[in-house]
Amino acid sequence: MTLVIRKAVKSDYKQITELEYLLNEYMAKIATEEERVSNYKKLLEKYVKDMLNSKNSVFFICEDNGVLVAVLLGKLLQYPPVFKYPTYAYVDSFYVQKEYRTKGIGKKLIKELVKWSKSNGCKEISLNAHIKNQNALIAYEKLGFKHTRNVLKLYL
Repeated sequence: MTLVIRKAVKSDYKQITELEYLLNEYMAKIATEEERVSNYKKLLEKYVKDMLNSKNSVFFICEDNGVLVAVLLGKLLQYPPVFKYPTYAYVDSFYVQKEYRTKGIGKKLIKELVKWSKSNGCKEISLNAHIKNQNALIAYEKLGFKHTRNVLKLYL
């Protein structure tokens, strides 16, 4: 096993999209209340392309002998300008293939995101995790994330 952590490039598009599909399939089983549109795969492909081309987002990936096994999508977002540090980083998606979990890959990907976030003037990184995704919640806490807010939804 030869693991390499790096910033993604446009030629990683297909493998990133495959991991994003796996993440979406996994989340569809957990978040059953969040329905996906029938053509979500095509929309996801476009989204990955858009994020790869955006100056306000970054994919960090882990590969094992040239095959992607983990992906993290970070984005720059803005609070209202009343805050001293309005720009913050947001973890939009984060997925490590099952057989590669508990090997420190998530920690290394977050470390890269921290560097990128600091270089973009951020003082915090935020994320959302589904309440039923207990493994992710535990992992995020181990990575140093703290519970600061609850997200409540009213389905209509």
